[in-house]
Amino acid sequence: MKKSLVVFVVALAVLSSAAVLFAAPRGGAAGTLSFYTGEVMVQAKGAAWRKAGLDAPIYIGDTIRTGADSTAELTLSDGSILRMGANGRHRVEKASFAGKGRVVNVFSTAGRLWVNARTAVGKNSEFKVSTDKAVCAIRGTAFDVNAQAAETTISVFEGRVETWAQVFDRRYSGSAKKSQDRPEKVAGPSPVAGPTPVTMEKWVQIVAAMQRIRVDAKGGFALSDVAADEAETDSWLKWNRERDRMRDQLIAPEDPEAK
Repeated sequence: MKKSLVVFVVALAVLSSAAVLFAAPRGGAAGTLSFYTGEVMVQAKGAAWRKAGLDAPIYIGDTIRTGADSTAELTLSDGSILRMGANGRHRVEKASFAGKGRVVNVFSTAGRLWVNARTAVGKNSEFKVSTDKAVCAIRGTAFDVNAQAAETTISVFEGRVETWAQVFDRRYSGSAKKSQDRPEKVAGPSPVAGPTPVTMEKWVQIVAAMQRIRVDAKGGFALSDVAADEAETDSWLKWNRERDRMRDQLIAPEDPEAK
């Protein structure tokens, strides 16, 4: 039986050939650069940028930068896929695959990011992508995030995404927090302009399939519908869906009855 897939895309408005050996000290291995086009640069924390090539190791704390007309595909140690579009910058903040749980946190500063997680996300697992305005947590999903100067837009195509404003995380983790047992109360955000404005009553907003949420820098948000043909008319989404289908065919178990 096929393992369940978790797929989403992050798009933020605001890969050289030989593998690189990194001398700077790093965290544990997160995965490898399994595919690229154009130029890809990798930077360990506190180190200089270096060109990366096919099968270059990527470590926890590394930032990956793609040039113009470039793409990069990172295969994580558990087989999950992170694909990065042109002019992107993404940092692997956490990557742990020990035991039954899995923790993956990626921070996206710019560019588009497609994620295909090969296993379902259970209660002991965490798979998050963050921008400067929003945080997205996978709950069995395919979605696209577009971070612009004024807002971040999250469009869900399959399953659902738990989303909240990044400003909430900053407030809760700030030095003005009253106590660990009783966190400072955060006022609910006001809706921003959109075809279906709503009021967030809880800290986390669930965005269902074929819905879109816009989150601004102050935590305001609005919901609307996603056009049914958008995944086919957007060239980035279409390319990733086709590449995922090809990958699934390559790794699918052989049918014992096939001749």
